[in-house]
Amino acid sequence: MVADRRSFFRLAREQGRLRAMAVKSSMLVPLLLLGLVGPLACRRPEPKFPDDVGVAEARAKWCAMINKHRSDGTATVLAECEAFYPAASAPFLNKMVGCYDKLLNEYGDDAPDSVTLIDNCTQQVLGGADPGDVSDTPAVKARCERMLRCQQVPIAACNKSFAEVDGMSRAVLSNMYNLKAQAEVAACLNDTACSEAEEDVQDRCYGAVQDKLVWLPIMLGQDPGLAPDPS
Repeated sequence: MVADRRSFFRLAREQGRLRAMAVKSSMLVPLLLLGLVGPLACRRPEPKFPDDVGVAEARAKWCAMINKHRSDGTATVLAECEAFYPAASAPFLNKMVGCYDKLLNEYGDDAPDSVTLIDNCTQQVLGGADPGDVSDTPAVKARCERMLRCQQVPIAACNKSFAEVDGMSRAVLSNMYNLKAQAEVAACLNDTACSEAEEDVQDRCYGAVQDKLVWLPIMLGQDPGLAPDPS
């Protein structure tokens, strides 16, 4: 099902040299699969990334909003959501909270499926986005280092290509994700051999974090270990 959901949207190939890099990434924010990973710890772990606190605060807002709209909303549902560490950055997730809540209120009982709502909000949140210079983000650094290592594309040329693509594409490839998620993308890009097809590498490395961008309760219990809170 994840593969089917990714097929809804594909990130437009970047212009210029990025186009030659054959970089694609899904614009879909898929549903997450989550099971309860056991009782929540009494003491929260110390943040491992500078944005952990902001992500946790945004997650709390998202979870409260989701729980509010569920007819069976309970403390257990809320706990399951808050046990999940999303891949979304705090700014992105905060905006998604407002958009998703607004659409649910407007549609009421006629609300479409969650895939459609998430897709709609993602486009609203990122449409016209201008994340600025993303060359220092972990994900972009890793992408450019890989281009240098595997295709002999100079770092400066890679960064220039990123600067020339539209803001939405830059956001989807960088700071739409929090630092933990970007570190996972970077590790994947760094650890993958140059012999693999570049398009497949980009899809796999970004797909891993796209699949856990936000939490939704529709498929609880299918994968208990998907993305527990970092410890």
